[in-house]
Amino acid sequence: SIFIATLVLAVLWELFEARFNLGEVSWNVGSDIALPLIAFPIVYILASRPELGMEHRVLLLVIASSIYVYTNVISWQARIDGDRDFRS
Repeated sequence: SIFIATLVLAVLWELFEARFNLGEVSWNVGSDIALPLIAFPIVYILASRPELGMEHRVLLLVIASSIYVYTNVISWQARIDGDRDFRS
């Protein structure tokens, strides 16, 4: 299912970060996996509304993906800048 794929992608993302030594505190690792799983049903419900056309569904995907990428970029920047909440 798509939910399982979301879980697998979240875990793979954490493995990617670990591979490149992008160390995090444990609460951040947990939140990086939990937040996509929490967001999934919200986006799924919105995307499966019958009155939405394909262009709106694509826009929803772009928005959700942009938020995901943005939050990861700012957390990586915090790690690079030495923010103590993002150090392992």
